[in-house]
Amino acid sequence: MLLLSSHTVLGQETAFLYQGELLQNSAPADGLFDFQVSLFDVASGSVPVAPDEVLVDQPVSRGVFFVDLDFGDAILTAPELWLEVRVRAVGQAGFTLLTPRWRINPAARSALAELADFDSVDSSSIVAGGVTREDIAVDAVGSAQIGPLSVGNEQIQGGAVGSSELQNRGVNAIHIAANAVGADEIAADAVTREKIGFAAVGSSEIAVDAVGPSEIALNGVGVSEIADGAVGSSEIAIAAVGSSELAGGAVGLAEINSSEIQRRISDTCPSGQWIQEIRSDGSVLCGIDALGIQAFGSPTVSDLTASLGNGSENLVLGTFSDRLCQLSRVQLDELDNANETGRCRLFVTGGFWVLEAFVTPGRDGRANCKAICQPILTTP
Repeated sequence: MLLLSSHTVLGQETAFLYQGELLQNSAPADGLFDFQVSLFDVASGSVPVAPDEVLVDQPVSRGVFFVDLDFGDAILTAPELWLEVRVRAVGQAGFTLLTPRWRINPAARSALAELADFDSVDSSSIVAGGVTREDIAVDAVGSAQIGPLSVGNEQIQGGAVGSSELQNRGVNAIHIAANAVGADEIAADAVTREKIGFAAVGSSEIAVDAVGPSEIALNGVGVSEIADGAVGSSEIAIAAVGSSELAGGAVGLAEINSSEIQRRISDTCPSGQWIQEIRSDGSVLCGIDALGIQAFGSPTVSDLTASLGNGSENLVLGTFSDRLCQLSRVQLDELDNANETGRCRLFVTGGFWVLEAFVTPGRDGRANCKAICQPILTTP
């Protein structure tokens, strides 16, 4: 039984109104009940200090009842008083004792005005710590007890609600209505990197599909919102970024690692010279024809493959001085993440043409490279 009391006292009158809540089988009671109320000057034991009040056929609706009590002058004399309540449904033989006894506060027995004026009770009337969590029953204050807009930032002092006032997981999705927090509820710069603890927001705090294109405003995330080094290969899932995620011109020369990706050829050779080597950064090495080339013989095709992550495969095609070689095919397969690279390269070393096929060791990539070489026919 949860007892809530309110009192009306006129002059030195001794009558007062007692309000209570009656639960029957853990649910709010309804119907007619008889009450027997005794007045004591101690919390337990002893004998009543005034004759009992017996009230019959008292209505109880949704567990709430009101009874008028008058114990005479005894209500004004004792320093502390306690009410003991017994109850029975109409028609039952005996009363059931409700425990414990309920203490009557001194204010209930003082000769006060019939009705308190507006604003007569404010923060200065309640001592610090006078109302604690233990004084408020579970679910006693809910949304039904709080009017629309009755609690705003004017009712909450600066710093009044902090991490120490919120229990771990005290506020979760069921306490926040749909669309309750939007852009209008968050002031400009109210949430910054400094307000979010290290590792405070991780994958476990973000539901699947919780953040999509509709949750990110146009130009909502720019370079100023991403710290240097904040997004690396470990933050990007395989195949998460494709052509549809890259704006036109988003990836240029500055974004390409030339040690892994062959840049577009940007150089040419002057008239009378030929391209001897194509460098990874797109530049070329030019050579001068000093051999008196008249024609070329029948071409030969060389095929070289590096696969299943076996690293670099090299094939010597012949001497540099008696033949002209060029790449005729570059095919790279299974390079499906940022850690896998492949290349085909034709170069001259030690006076020999060399064809190279390369894939990252230990991966499943494959590089198929072909080169065509033609014998040089020179003037005798």
